[in-house]
Amino acid sequence: MNKIAQLRWEKDIENYDLPHLRLRQVAELVKKINPASYTDLGCAKGTLRLLTPGIKYTGCDFAVPEGQMDFDFINCDFNREKLPGKINGELLITCSGLLEYIENIDAFLKNIHLILAENGNIIVSYFNMNHLSRIFEMASGKSFPVHPDWRGFYSPNDFMQKLAEAGFSIQKIIPVSHGFKNSAAVSATINVQLTLPEFRFYSKLLAHQLIYICKKNC
Repeated sequence: MNKIAQLRWEKDIENYDLPHLRLRQVAELVKKINPASYTDLGCAKGTLRLLTPGIKYTGCDFAVPEGQMDFDFINCDFNREKLPGKINGELLITCSGLLEYIENIDAFLKNIHLILAENGNIIVSYFNMNHLSRIFEMASGKSFPVHPDWRGFYSPNDFMQKLAEAGFSIQKIIPVSHGFKNSAAVSATINVQLTLPEFRFYSKLLAHQLIYICKKNC
């Protein structure tokens, strides 16, 4: 990751060190799978570990959290390095709010598949680039809002195809939230009631983000 992007993310990391809705949903899904251990790619400050007590947690990110860490942490620049061998054979890997920043998402997903344990699972999130509000903005000549470091802008169908091509079977899809307008800021979802909405026929247009629970194909 280039220096400007790294400095920007090191500043933004504080905004994600919160029990926001998507993170709480991912935590609930982790607890449903209930592995002995899991690795959180793009862990920031490791907030997810606080929501999954009793499960061994390993965090991995390109930015090293400041201060004393009370969890296993692995430093890795996902756009420049292979995933570390230390997590080979992991039972579950989570990627919450990470994949939008990956330059070569095909290679990254295949790398996850390679190191994941047989019959292992992944829980990954991805913004809905085909949300109705984005379509309206483009139709009216406007640019829809994106983070300056996002690299992929895949539709739900394209993203699901990439998961399949990397060797994963989608077990379930959870919309983070539905709505006609743009998604709320992360900080505005801290007190939103935790639910795991069903994926509906309209989700590909109205879901702001989608969480995919997948199993590794042998």
